[in-house]
Amino acid sequence: MRIKITTPVIQNCSQITSAVRLLGAFTVFGLFVFSCSPKTPESEQVEVIKVDSTAIKAAIQRSADSNLIAFFLHENISSILIEEEFTILEEPIFSKTMLPQLYDSIAYRLIWNSDTLRREMLNVLLDAKEEGLEPSNYHVQKLLELEINPSYEFKELVERDILLTDGLILYSYHLLNGMTDANSFEPTLTREEREVSPVLFNELTTYLFHGEIKKIVSDLRPSTVYYSGMVEGLKKYSALRDSGGWAPLQTAIKKIEPHDEYRKFIPKLRKRLLIEGDLELLMDSLQKDSLMNNPVYDSLLVDAVKKFQIRHGLNDDGIIGKGTLDMLNISAEEKVELLKINLERARWVYHDLPPSYVFVNIPGYELRLIRDSALVWSTRVVAGKITSATPIFKDEMQYVVFNPTWTVPSSISNNEFLPKAQKDSTFFQRNNMELITGSGKKVNPADVDFSQIKVGNFPYVVKQGAGGSNSLGRVKFIFPNPHYIYLHDTPSRRHFARERRAFSHGCIRVEDPIRLSELILEDQEVSPDSIQSILETREPTRLNLEEILPVYLTYSTAFADENNIYFFEDVYERDPPLLEALGLD
Repeated sequence: MRIKITTPVIQNCSQITSAVRLLGAFTVFGLFVFSCSPKTPESEQVEVIKVDSTAIKAAIQRSADSNLIAFFLHENISSILIEEEFTILEEPIFSKTMLPQLYDSIAYRLIWNSDTLRREMLNVLLDAKEEGLEPSNYHVQKLLELEINPSYEFKELVERDILLTDGLILYSYHLLNGMTDANSFEPTLTREEREVSPVLFNELTTYLFHGEIKKIVSDLRPSTVYYSGMVEGLKKYSALRDSGGWAPLQTAIKKIEPHDEYRKFIPKLRKRLLIEGDLELLMDSLQKDSLMNNPVYDSLLVDAVKKFQIRHGLNDDGIIGKGTLDMLNISAEEKVELLKINLERARWVYHDLPPSYVFVNIPGYELRLIRDSALVWSTRVVAGKITSATPIFKDEMQYVVFNPTWTVPSSISNNEFLPKAQKDSTFFQRNNMELITGSGKKVNPADVDFSQIKVGNFPYVVKQGAGGSNSLGRVKFIFPNPHYIYLHDTPSRRHFARERRAFSHGCIRVEDPIRLSELILEDQEVSPDSIQSILETREPTRLNLEEILPVYLTYSTAFADENNIYFFEDVYERDPPLLEALGLD
């Protein structure tokens, strides 16, 4: 017995044929296409289960949509691979390697098909300004236009998806590496480029799916407080700028000391420090008004000035001179720019900081010893002068030398010591220096006629013996590097009292190097008494570190830690080129 076929929704084969024609060249899976033959005689009619043509049409449509999207995605991705400079809606595409890998791995499907997910991602890109980056670099303006005037044509859906994906990849890359090429500004800085891989991208989008949007940025940017503190500082100073900032302070007085009285200047100074937060007044409004108009440079205001001076690399003596006044007149807008510049520098250097390291910031003229991710100790340093700037790099301290000798660089022997010896033939003997020929033979300086040697053609190696007059002092800290830079003591102490301490030939002079050696070697059970005993021998003594200690020589004109936001003089004048490269000038 045959089963009678009844098709209450699909009436004839022409409907199926039309549905198939809708797909064009695309293959339709999951459909049984029946043969279209003349109507079967009633005696041979059979009955089958009813078929819902609406569901079939929906399935056909979904398959068609998916294939059309795949077609347009593949077409765009193929163009990205072929064309040297590819644009979508006049937006240049950055991720010429990553985009093809990513979309191929998901069979050319849309990533941002959910309105909610897409808009959340767009907000993440808009917040790039909080990192000191410009959201427009990530196609944000064009993406906002597409949200305001949406199109549901397949081509436009695909273009929007690629733009948002490319924006996230580029933003991720900038957080991981910086927006600019670090070596264009710091040629001595060696670092490995961090890649945005499909695996990393999938991790980031997983955060979106789980509503953990903040983890996207926190996983990509440097995790140190040096960076997060500057991000908070950028928020603070952007708000101060937007609210009007502060007025410049002007005075003909060359020096203002504690307890001086100036009716016009002091109230303005008090207001200036109150705005930036160095002065805090915890009192009722009546008392506050009375104090704000007080013309006396009182102890409360002196303490606020000292705090300001510390944050700006000045001697915290409470005396207001030209240096302090100049720093007080840096505008809120300029400080916003400084924070953006140095957030960029932080993205070059501050990723994956180890738990323990030595950190030197040249514009701040400060060395910090970090242990277990906490500040243990800090001291002042003297850095390279402008003509012999200290290079920026990272290396690993391997040993400490007490009572070091000094093999003088040929540039110093030729350009500085030879002219001195030509004026004073006893110069080398008086400074405990010996002359050595290229073959290793020692020469008595008294037997050399220095007047016959031309500057730049000095034939000897100069070696200074250990002792109190040695230019390296009592100890040096060696982290072998191609720049011949190290940390060391110095018999010349006067420069440490200066605010601007760029006086060396490039190496870092440490104000309290003996204490630094004690802290570095204490885990090796080398006591302060042991170190003192070694120093008293006056014999060169090398102690190897059982564990290497990373050393970072950095350049930050704005900086942050758990307590403060700092601003320093741009001693090597490196801010303006970076400001221009970031598009902030």
